[in-house]
Amino acid sequence: ITKEFIRLKEEGPEKLEIGLIESSMFFIPQILNTFKKNYPNVRISLLETLSLSDVEKALNNFDIHLAITNQYVRNEAIAVLPIYEEALVALLPVGHSLENKKSLSLIDLAEQDFIVCKEGFQTRNDIINASRKAGIDLRIKFEIERFETCCSLVESGLGISIVPENYAHYRQLPGCVIKPINETTISRTVYIAYDKNRYLSPMVRHFIETVKLFFKTK
Repeated sequence: ITKEFIRLKEEGPEKLEIGLIESSMFFIPQILNTFKKNYPNVRISLLETLSLSDVEKALNNFDIHLAITNQYVRNEAIAVLPIYEEALVALLPVGHSLENKKSLSLIDLAEQDFIVCKEGFQTRNDIINASRKAGIDLRIKFEIERFETCCSLVESGLGISIVPENYAHYRQLPGCVIKPINETTISRTVYIAYDKNRYLSPMVRHFIETVKLFFKTK
């Protein structure tokens, strides 16, 4: 019992629960490989926390120790640390009339049927805000929760979309064309979020530092 008490005090519980955005698939396996070298016996639980309400609920209920999210949580009880920023890119179906353009502006997308995240998703806010700054209203035809669904709709020719650059390249979508967008304002920031009132064990703190170091060296 004494040995276990000392281990819990020094390392924390042997389970780590992490909330993730869908696009974390391009980096989370590498981070977990590095982390497991120091904590080989830890059991890791991965929970998708896609919307702002998902993140806040999971943290408030202690369902997760931390979240990797692009939602900026405006809650005094939750700490938010930026870890990286990435561009958003246009996603077109193969054969689209804009396919041959080297890059696109938001004005190019104004008259297109558009696929966007539902209300409550930060990526939607980023896209809508950038479009308003450019003086255009997007012709939204589909609202989705997952980028996977978005990509399937684009591949089927049901519209175009804007998605995170890393996600688009990671998915290797043969039925889609990826185009950079000229506007510098269309990007997103990804954060680590955790509850300030919850004790963070050395294991959890080590994971946070592993994530920060991963993106520092990128």
